[in-house]
Amino acid sequence: MNSECFSNNLRRLRLAKGLTQEQLAALLGVSIQSVSRWECGNTLPDVMLLPEIARLYGVTVDDLYREEAVAYANYAQRLVSVYEATGRSEDFLAAEQEFLHMPQATLTADDLRSWGVLYHYMVQYCVSLAHNKLTHAMEHPDASEDVWCSAALQRLALMNDIGKGREAVEQYDKLLAEMPSDHRYLRTMSAHWRSHSMALHISRTKPSCTAVRAILQRR
Repeated sequence: MNSECFSNNLRRLRLAKGLTQEQLAALLGVSIQSVSRWECGNTLPDVMLLPEIARLYGVTVDDLYREEAVAYANYAQRLVSVYEATGRSEDFLAAEQEFLHMPQATLTADDLRSWGVLYHYMVQYCVSLAHNKLTHAMEHPDASEDVWCSAALQRLALMNDIGKGREAVEQYDKLLAEMPSDHRYLRTMSAHWRSHSMALHISRTKPSCTAVRAILQRR
């Protein structure tokens, strides 16, 4: 462990949060002298205090030992960035629980934005997993016709939900052209989804912030 890096981070992150040594000591229930010794590198905090120190500084415990650790607005926002990097369900749940435990009246606009980003990342991750599993089901050597059709239609519905319905229909049209004509169920549903996607203008483009503001101003 780099004790110099650790002690420097303790001081730098405290200052970034606008806390005095006295205020930090009061929050942690320790003496001012203890905080001073930590930041001078003379002693180390009790290991049981590290999670609370990290939470106060909006970082993880591991961040305390990293060069140039950055203090986030709060611990929840830091956990969002952890989930973004790992994609692990346990990291998603940790971030979600942190937001849920925060007093809702104290949430800032940026907290709510970060919370929304967390769910967005989860949706993207789940969509990727769903598409992968459905594709594997279709490619499985033991897949019956019913299972294959069910997986194919579910994957078509999934792509429709994420704005790729027209692209999916085109893929299925190509696939159908190479399949025996007795797959009428899939052919019928493909036609249904083609009509549905066109009616909903599935081929969407991401609106710019300027366009969004213009829409809101017309309300």
